[in-house]
Amino acid sequence: MTFAQFKRMKPKYKRRLILVTLIALALCIGVLFGISKGIEALRVRLNTTTLDKITAANVLDKASMNKILEVMKQDDSANVLVVDSVLTMSGEGRVTGLTMNLTNLVSQGSAEEWRLTATEKKAKLRKVKTRYENLNAQRLRLMEFKTYYPALSRAASPQLLTLLTDRAPAGANGSYTFTDHFGNNLSPEYDSYLARGLEGVWVSRIGGVSGFAEGYARPNDCAPAVVSVEAVDTARSKNKKVVLLPPEDRFVVLLEAGPYA
Repeated sequence: MTFAQFKRMKPKYKRRLILVTLIALALCIGVLFGISKGIEALRVRLNTTTLDKITAANVLDKASMNKILEVMKQDDSANVLVVDSVLTMSGEGRVTGLTMNLTNLVSQGSAEEWRLTATEKKAKLRKVKTRYENLNAQRLRLMEFKTYYPALSRAASPQLLTLLTDRAPAGANGSYTFTDHFGNNLSPEYDSYLARGLEGVWVSRIGGVSGFAEGYARPNDCAPAVVSVEAVDTARSKNKKVVLLPPEDRFVVLLEAGPYA
């Protein structure tokens, strides 16, 4: 139809034609959006590996670490860096979840971004993106996976759990969350957290704990984390109904780096 023909149409037919055109356009956009989402979902599925027999309960074990490196096809664990992590633990010290972002330095000119997620039912490793650039500069601020991962496993140390439950009890249905969003976990800046009133806790490679204050000089590299507590509100929790208090940052925990004990 030409523009001249359109102008000669009666107003009611013009409105109908415009309405039909808009509906057709909306349908086309919807179809294209659906195709795009479908392709994205397929891409995510193809780039995601479910880690067999691994859950939050054993994701921090040495065997799990080796499985992660195997999926990433990385023979040298020194080429995998930890960007950040969030570890959740029940009030009784059971690891219930882990999310960790990693950089795999494949070569001088390419690197891969990976995300590890673990729940109480399963664990998955997903390749998020391949970047064709040199990311070796990340070595200046990010810890190597081979030292960070064993350090993080010390979050479940009995001595640390005793300290947490004594100083900030969460209750059986509460939780502790260890968050590393420092941006520089190789030389973390933690004095600002201590100045806010958070308690500093050093956890040695054998699991021993000790306190520290502002200006503390770490004797070794560590996996740093701000620990927040989500405690049970005993006043409002009744029978099977559990009410939790808002999360509260309570500790800065430094988990000493080193191999598995």
